[in-house]
Amino acid sequence: MKVKTLSICISTYNKSEKIMKLVNTILAVHDERFDVIVSDDCSDDDTIEKLSTIDDERLRIFRNRQRVGAKKNWFYTIDRGDAKYILHLLDRDMMNVEYLKDIISTLEESEVGYGYIGVYASGLDNDKSRLSECIYHKGAEAMMEFGCTFVHPTGFFVKRRCWNSIESKISFFSESCESIYPHSYIYMCLCERENGMALRWKAFDTDNYSNIGRYKSAFYNEKKNDYWWLPQVRMKEFFHMSEYVWLYVLKKNIKVELLLNRFRTSLRYATIDYLFLSMDEKNSRHYGYKKAKVRMEELVNINQTFTDSLIRFLDVREGLDEKIIDRLTNIADRNIESIKQQYDFSDRIMQLDKNLTLMDAWLGLRLQGMFLADRLVEKGIKNVAIYGHGKIGKKLYQELKEKINVVFFIDRQADRMREDIPVFNIDDKFPLIELIIISLPDYFEEIKYQLSNRGINNVINIEDIVYDCYT
Repeated sequence: MKVKTLSICISTYNKSEKIMKLVNTILAVHDERFDVIVSDDCSDDDTIEKLSTIDDERLRIFRNRQRVGAKKNWFYTIDRGDAKYILHLLDRDMMNVEYLKDIISTLEESEVGYGYIGVYASGLDNDKSRLSECIYHKGAEAMMEFGCTFVHPTGFFVKRRCWNSIESKISFFSESCESIYPHSYIYMCLCERENGMALRWKAFDTDNYSNIGRYKSAFYNEKKNDYWWLPQVRMKEFFHMSEYVWLYVLKKNIKVELLLNRFRTSLRYATIDYLFLSMDEKNSRHYGYKKAKVRMEELVNINQTFTDSLIRFLDVREGLDEKIIDRLTNIADRNIESIKQQYDFSDRIMQLDKNLTLMDAWLGLRLQGMFLADRLVEKGIKNVAIYGHGKIGKKLYQELKEKINVVFFIDRQADRMREDIPVFNIDDKFPLIELIIISLPDYFEEIKYQLSNRGINNVINIEDIVYDCYT
């Protein structure tokens, strides 16, 4: 039997609706040059039952004997691909299949050993990084592009022959390996001896809000203090990879140049990205932490600590001289300026993003035929009040009133309002009610505190209702 060109290998766990949509979307493309392999990590929902209803010879379904966790399932997923090339996807992401035939044809015409498909397929800002598709030649060029690059699993591809050639590769995907970017180490193993390719095509929706705020990550844990985006984790990851670079990259000048370029990117991740992610509602719901704005002083200290750590790292390994110190200092100083510029705008940007993403999620429910009233009815709620008579409050009232008895509004401007139901001020005495829905997400904690002082604790944020519909 002729070997197929591409195995599209999908890791999944407890996302039956998402995986069904993804698989059916891919299999709708009529082409015999690819197959689809799903590796299920012992889901306890109906993933296997649903996938088993798909009648297509190009689909193969595997289920692990016991749950192994996200990273190791990524390994098994890739390892089960047996076409000439293996492409890795996560179940929460979607593929824009109009690119699929072009991807296959491009791979057939090239002899690259690995690469990345996606709009962020670039490890370095250079002339080639502006090309929509580009081959990076083995050695220094490939190393500068792919070496020590943190990549999302969706979009990673590797030639089967090259994957087989890497000994002990499962160690990169084990829990004992501190990295959460195992695919990056596969690149490191291949850069010196194989050409790589970047296809900067929007072939996957990996940064869509529906893929973040609406679902819990496999790493979700409200008590964790080691989220991948925290500065200490970014730094730990950087130096973990740096050790690997120093051991396996042959030329000293390439080692240093590679680390300086990755340091520039990682420093931004550990400071400016940390600032925005710490305040991000969708990210907090995805990973399970309480959002809060970072202080400027903390960001400045992180910047200095990270810089000093790299200076020590290079000094111990005799990779440091005055020119390198000057370059490091220049990178750190420029990042400080960026921090100061971004800090003042962060509140405004995050506020806009929060409101837009809430409305996007709400609209997404409507497009799927799901309504907030139905979720409340499922929970046995019949009578509610709405706090806030603004745009969101009015929209909420219109959606609920057909199925839920909205008894009254609460608003600080109650005396100026005319509605077909009573409107009370927060200080007024109002009737007992099953549930008060706060339609002002930004002021939820403040309003909740005020109501709790009056002995009223049956309150909920509208965000919690909207996002609960997706879980």
